[in-house]
Amino acid sequence: MTMKLETAETAAGSRMCELLDSVRGVFAAKGFEKASMQDLAQAANMSAGNFYRYFPSKDAIIEAMVERDLAYVERDFETIMESDDPRGLLRAGLIEHLDIDDCDGGAIWTEILAAAKRRTEVASLFERMETMIVGYMVAVFGRIAGVDLETAKARYSAHATLIFMIIQGIKMRRRPNDNFHGSPLRALALRSIDNVLAEITEANPIPAEAGQSESA
Repeated sequence: MTMKLETAETAAGSRMCELLDSVRGVFAAKGFEKASMQDLAQAANMSAGNFYRYFPSKDAIIEAMVERDLAYVERDFETIMESDDPRGLLRAGLIEHLDIDDCDGGAIWTEILAAAKRRTEVASLFERMETMIVGYMVAVFGRIAGVDLETAKARYSAHATLIFMIIQGIKMRRRPNDNFHGSPLRALALRSIDNVLAEITEANPIPAEAGQSESA
């Protein structure tokens, strides 16, 4: 019985992910306000009535997107916290998120931020996502610096918030084929991230070869 239940839950989760992936392009192309539930249902190859069974509103879709992203983030930060090189693994993960070519995702988050100015429910979702991601980074910073979580919060919350803003801001302005990898903006973003990490690692120095900045 337990095995069947777990299989059913896995299948339901996979179906939800498929639906979320299918509607990304609609949100990116039409925007949060202009995309209708009918548009989204058509993108998912479902009737509107069946689609409403999964998502009763566009806010519910955004909530599901945020929940899925946070699940991925939590998994990644657990791996970082368990690593023998949390700083190196964190930096590699930040660069990966900085470089990822996901213009649809950036467009969607631009729309969500715009909607957050008008809809308190959407604003709360975005704030929760930022709070959780910043909190995960602060926990890693605490481990790198060798301090407890409360001390890390006091010292490094602003550092984590700045990194979040850099990566999220760049993701939202990326355009297809923008040659970002060789751009001055990427080089500056990397230097900014390395400067933030350098401040944190001063309390717990790492070998020089592990802390070298990646050339842009």
